[in-house]
Amino acid sequence: ITIYANGAANGLASANQQGHGIILWGGAQVVRSFAGSLSMTGYATRSVGADCTNWACISGGITLYSGGVTLQAYNDLTLKGVSSQGLGLYLTFANAAGGGVTSEIGNIVMSGLSNNASYGGALIRLPITATLGSVTVSAAGQNYGYYQDVWYGSVSAKTDVNIIGYATAGHGIYMGIGSITSSDGNVILSGFTSSVTTTD
Repeated sequence: ITIYANGAANGLASANQQGHGIILWGGAQVVRSFAGSLSMTGYATRSVGADCTNWACISGGITLYSGGVTLQAYNDLTLKGVSSQGLGLYLTFANAAGGGVTSEIGNIVMSGLSNNASYGGALIRLPITATLGSVTVSAAGQNYGYYQDVWYGSVSAKTDVNIIGYATAGHGIYMGIGSITSSDGNVILSGFTSSVTTTD
């Protein structure tokens, strides 16, 4: 399964276009490949809205509205989200259990990029699980790179876990809840910030 969506048809430098690249709006939606891979790529550029009831408020390259949403592949699973005015990977907006991002026998590769002073590359609030493979997350933004802050955010893999977070102003990698684990590999966290604030 390959899904590509461009919510920035006039280019990422042109502000206030469509809302999201890809958004799964429901409470328990499922996108699943039972025998193959799943790849999703989304681009967005839109400022934060005054009315946040109809589009999850902050534009995401890829947005999962609820923590009950499931993305699952038998083989590899790839997510690439870019938002010039919001969040690269917005996972998720609303608190709910039961969902997650899962690869059964393959690897998970996720990348998120943001160019907004208030947001970041990847916001992880649900489980990311590679049952027999590895997880790699690359996230870059201004206010933070990789952010695992509330609810059910966690990362687990059979083999290696690599998380790269790059920020120009805030945290490179922020861990506020959950775990990052490997049952049979290495866990490598690579965080960088150019912030001069001592709490970053």
